[in-house]
Parts: sequence; C-alpha cells; structure tokens
Amino acid sequence: MTHHLTRNSINELDLEQITWCQNYTLIWLDKYVNNSNDNDVQLTKFLFDKLTDKVLFFDNVNDCNNYVKKTSNKKIIVVVSGAFANICIPKLHNFQHIHSILIFCMQSYLYQSLKDQYSKIIDIFTDQKILIKNVQEIIDMLEKENDIFLIFNKSQKSLRDLTKESPSFLRFQLLKDVLLNLEDTQLDESKKEMVNTCKIFYQNDKTKNYLNDIEKFSCSYESKDVFRWYTKDSFVYKLLNKALRTEDPEALYAFRYYINDLCAKLKSEYQILKEMSDEWGVESLTLYRGLHLSKVEIKRLKQNKRNLISTSLSKDTAKAFAGEGTKASIRGDVEAVIYEITVNFTINAGYFADIHAHSNIPGEQEYLFDLDVSFEIGDVSFNKDEQITYVQLTATN
Repeated sequence: MTHHLTRNSINELDLEQITWCQNYTLIWLDKYVNNSNDNDVQLTKFLFDKLTDKVLFFDNVNDCNNYVKKTSNKKIIVVVSGAFANICIPKLHNFQHIHSILIFCMQSYLYQSLKDQYSKIIDIFTDQKILIKNVQEIIDMLEKENDIFLIFNKSQKSLRDLTKESPSFLRFQLLKDVLLNLEDTQLDESKKEMVNTCKIFYQNDKTKNYLNDIEKFSCSYESKDVFRWYTKDSFVYKLLNKALRTEDPEALYAFRYYINDLCAKLKSEYQILKEMSDEWGVESLTLYRGLHLSKVEIKRLKQNKRNLISTSLSKDTAKAFAGEGTKASIRGDVEAVIYEITVNFTINAGYFADIHAHSNIPGEQEYLFDLDVSFEIGDVSFNKDEQITYVQLTATN
C-alpha cells in the first residue's frame, strides 16, 4: 500500500510511511555491536548515527543477510567486522544493491585476500576516524549522484520518453503547473505543510541537526535565499531531490512552497544570463557534471531522469565529483562518468541559472536547471587515459 502526504493526513504519518526519501542504508555488522559496556562500540554507533538517519546495526550474519535480501530498492553500504568478513562478504557481494563494503578490524593484513577478490570492498580499516571519513565520502557521493540522474531503477520511474508529446512529459508538465499555481493567500499554509512534512521525516534524528535546520528555515527563510538553501547541506537539498525523483504528486505538493520560489528564481536569473549572452554574442555554453555509474547503467544509458540538475562550468570540478583518482573510481563494477551538457541560447530549451554567487560552495561554479528541461543524449565514449566515460547531452526544446 502506498502512503501519500496530504494536508489532512500529514500529522498522522510516522517515519516509516514517508518512504520516498530513502535511497540508501548504512549497515554495521559486528557481533559486539549491541554491547552497551563497550565504549568504542558505542562511540562508533554514535558517529554512524551522526552520518545518516538511516543506519542499522546487526550482531548476527543471518539477520543481516535476511534484511539485505528483502531490501532491494535501496543501495546498501556495509561496514563489517573482521570476525564476520569471511562469512558474509562472499554472499553480500553478489547482491546488486550492495554498493560498498568496508572491513573494520584490528589486523588489516588478515583480510587483504578478500579485498583483492571482491571489487565492492572499498578498503580495510583499523582506525575509527578514517573509517567514518570514508563512509561519509560514500554517502556524499551517493547523494550527489542521485540529485541528477537515477537511471533504470524501476521503483523510481527512470525510463522515460524525452519527446514533448510523450504522456510522461505531459503528465510532469501538468504537475509542475499545479505546483507553481500558488496564490499569495496560500503561502503561509504551504510553508507550514512543508515544514511539518520535514519534521515528521526527521523526528528520530538523534543529532537534532536537521530539526534545527528546519526550525531555522521556518523562522528565517526568505525567497531571496532559495539558492542558498538548495546548495546548503540541509534537509531541503536531501528531501526535495528525493521527492522529485519519485514523482509522488502529493509528496511534491508538500514542497510546493519552496518549488514555487526555486522555479521563479531560476526564471529570473535565466533572463539575466540570456541578456548577457546576447550582449556578448555567446550562442552556447558547455557545462559538466561528474558522478559514478555501474557498467550496466552506462551500457543502458538512453534517457534522462526529470529532476533539478546541478552542473558546473568547471571540468575539473566534474572530475572531482566523478571520483577521478579515488578508490571508488577504480572499482570493477563502477566507472567514473562526466556529462558534457551543451546549452544553446538561441533555442528555448528551458530555464537554467548561474547560482555560484548564491551558493554555499562558490568555488564549484554551479549552474542549476529547471524541472522540465529535457536532454538529447549523444555520443557515449570512454577515455582510456583519464579512465572516464564521457556522455554528451544537449538541452532540447
């Protein structure tokens, strides 16, 4: 049964009912994980809780395996103790939705053969701080990947026809029109609904970081801050992108207050950019986006995911996001990918804006595309020297 967020039912929902926000799970498998007398264990659990609101702890291999078997719609990061490594890794590695495995142990040399044999093993860790840092990097990578394209995930409507005549496009265009048809008298009510939705989702946030952010948004948000909130590592960025990707109409409706501001700001900033391009005689712009995709996803790369798309003017920034030179970029089942996006100012392909001046990360030279911009996929080629797959995209009307 699907639970939708509506004005009448929102206060009755519990955390597990808001499923459209979950796209990964962190698991720690260790036989001592429930030992409340072990200070190191408790500290590690606390640090994992700070990284994500979706972390599970298992002290039994069978329980862990059973969870993984029945949870195929999320990417899973597994941290496993040395004692369980030889038992569980051969089984876990075969699950497609197991994204990364990290071994946390006392003596790393004992598990080097496992690392050599199984490509999803990121590394072997004996230091708690280094482990936490690597898990954080993986989570950041997953969230950065998912804010643009989530390709060929059946539960998240990734396959679609890019033509303007397609039912999918027309349905989404209609949804956008509804979201943006917000009267001034509805602003306060729509803002409260968004805030309440987010509070429900983060009601079990042990660190209170997101709940504090939500309170700041509720008290001090202004339309002029819309880009800053999107680029900030906050609940807005995380939850809005998940809602967009699943395209649950009622979930998106709960975010209509912010979406209305964001689309309006993109339109006004695009007009400024368009005037500048006309003045300088610039007809087109090339932007870049870096991420990781599995080899299967690259082979089947045919259509884009309708979403807000954040790109960069800097190719070096895209390479950094693609993981050039990192452990993740050399895993056997994953490749670094860079989208090269060409936008022609002479055609009306939709709105996009230079947001780096409003961003919390100005060095990334970010551009943001509107919800209904479509892209035509051109050449897909692999650069052997850089070990990066390049995908040519053109914004189209």
